[in-house]
Parts: sequence; C-alpha cells; structure tokens
Amino acid sequence: MIRRNAIRMSVPIGSRRAIRLRVFCALAAMGSWAISVASAQTESPDASPSTPSDAEAPGVEELIQRAADALDRISPASAREDRDALLVTVQGALDRIRDLDPDNPWLTYLLGRSLIAEGRRRDAISQLERFVESRVGRNEWRALRLLGDLFVDEFPRLARQHYRRAADLTVDEPSVLFGLSRCADQLGDEDEAIRLAHKAVDADKRHTVAYLDHLAKLTARRGDWAAASQAAAEAVAVAEADLRARPGQPEPLAAIDKQYQLLIKIEEGRIRTLRDRAAIADGCLRLVDAIHRRADMMSRLARHDALRVLRTAVERIQPDPPIELLEAYGITLAEVEQIDRAIEAFEQVLATDPNNSLAASWLERLRARRSESASPNP
Repeated sequence: MIRRNAIRMSVPIGSRRAIRLRVFCALAAMGSWAISVASAQTESPDASPSTPSDAEAPGVEELIQRAADALDRISPASAREDRDALLVTVQGALDRIRDLDPDNPWLTYLLGRSLIAEGRRRDAISQLERFVESRVGRNEWRALRLLGDLFVDEFPRLARQHYRRAADLTVDEPSVLFGLSRCADQLGDEDEAIRLAHKAVDADKRHTVAYLDHLAKLTARRGDWAAASQAAAEAVAVAEADLRARPGQPEPLAAIDKQYQLLIKIEEGRIRTLRDRAAIADGCLRLVDAIHRRADMMSRLARHDALRVLRTAVERIQPDPPIELLEAYGITLAEVEQIDRAIEAFEQVLATDPNNSLAASWLERLRARRSESASPNP
C-alpha cells in the first residue's frame, strides 16, 4: 500500500495507480456530495485502458461517492430504520476504503459525518479537525461548517472561526450564514444576528424551515411582530410542503406541530400590541385558525403513536396475530397514509378469514387509492 507521504513523490509515468492518485488529489469539492472525478493529467498519452478486472470491484473514488451519497440522504427528519440502513451502507464503504487506501484524506471526513449521524458528535470532532488540516480538507467549506455546527452551542467563538473560514471559501452559502447568525446571537450581538438571519433566509430563497424558524424567534424577541409573524407563517408553509412530499411519515408532522407552536406564540404577542379593532379581530381569527390546525397535527401524531403500539404487538405475535389486532393495525396504517402496508395487513386478515367483510371493504378502497396516486396527472 502506497502511503500518503509517498503520494507526493514522483510515480512512473503511465502507471494506472499514478493516474488514479492524481485524479483523486485533483478533487476540489463534492458539489452536493455526488463527487465528480476530474480527468487525470498525465504526461503519457498512451496510458493503458482499464481492463475488465478493474470494473469487477468498486475503486476508492466510487466507494467515497457511495458513502457520501448515503450520508446525504440522512437528515434529522429521517426515520430511524432508514437512517440505520444508510449507515450500514456507509460503514461497508468505509471499511473497504480502509483496506484499499487507509491514508485517504476523505476517509476522516466521511467517518466524521457518519459519527454525527450516529449521534457521536464529540468523536466526530477529532475526525473533522484532522480532515480540515489536510491538504484537501483545508479548502472544503462543508467540513468547516460541520465543525462550526458541532461547536456553536457550547463554544460560539470557536464555531465562528470555523464558519468564517467556510465563508471565505464560498459566497452567500445559507447554512454558513445561518451558523454565523447563531454565533452572533450566542455572543449577544442581536443586530448582527438578525442581519445574518435575513441574509441566510434570502440566500436560501426561503426554502428551509430552520432558517425561517431562527429568524422568527430573533425578530419576535426584538418585538418586530410583523417580521416574526411572516417568518413563522412561511416556516409552517414549508413544513406543510414537506409533509405533502412525505405522506405517512411522523417526522414532518412533528416539524409542523413545532412551527405551529411558534406561530401561535408570536400571534399572541402581536395581538397584544394592536389597538385597531379590525386588526385585533383579524389577528384573533388567524390565531384561532392556527390553534385548530395545530390540533389536527396533534391528532395525526397521536395516530402514529397508536400505530407504533399496534406494530409492536403485531410483530411480537406473528405469524398469527388475532384478527381484531390486524384490523386495527390496517385501519391505523390507512389513517396515516401508509397505503401499501395497510393493504398487506388486510390481505393477511383475508388469508386467515376469507369472509371478513371489513377487510374486503378496506382493500377495495385502498387499492383504488393506490391506483389513483400511481396514475399520471392529465
């Protein structure tokens, strides 16, 4: 195995290993972490082409991309089983990279991200610090931003150093601006925190709940109720759009509930400052509408709590759960829009009780709903 210090030495021209090493060292950034491999610049125009054996197993670059893609799909809103499955993919890729190139600088970056996803934030810090001090990592703003995220709550001055280094490498990146705003808020600079929060929201084109939530809280604290109400309402709208994109998942519902709580609190504060009778009436109507909508979110979240209990019971009593349990399980799955699983539950009911009219009725409706959702819009 050629070690990292050996990479910097001259390598025989035309060597396939030399080409790969030069390609890897030419990586400048991962974009959205779907890594593009730059074309290797070699002195020999007659470098030998890849042989069939080269394609039999993924190389280091492909493994890096595989791990990065899996990590990109993990978010705080990811369901636990989805996150765990993706982490298995990441771990497999990292193990193989260690075998092929244990001194690869991207290994520490990917390991750091993996540790964050596992909740091992302190362990992640040492890996990311090693990466940003490497020749490749010192120009990688995403790693610097991640370090800022890890330090911002407890050590805002240290976090600000990392965010500023990241800002030097990228222009108006919303996540970096958001981090700098959080640091300014932690350090008591309210004006700078609000300025950077507005800048982050605008750079992001008002698409991210966390940035809007942060701006709403900052402006509410200052008493700028109009700006706070607007940001909170936009955060609710973005969260609701996420729910429509991920029907049947509890995480978007929890996010909407949180945003409605903020919106209700802000509307209550805004109403207290009003003097015009029409404005007070309009504000109260908006507040009541938000309260009702939040109540709906809470009801839907309660169904997911019920589903968790029913799923546990069904799994424990397999292969022959009682019919009544399966019926309740199927109905609850349907209520939370998990149509495919609901169909499976009612099919299991009919397999045990072919004359079950409730299961037959639900299956007919659910299969129709699935066909409608699968049909292309005219």
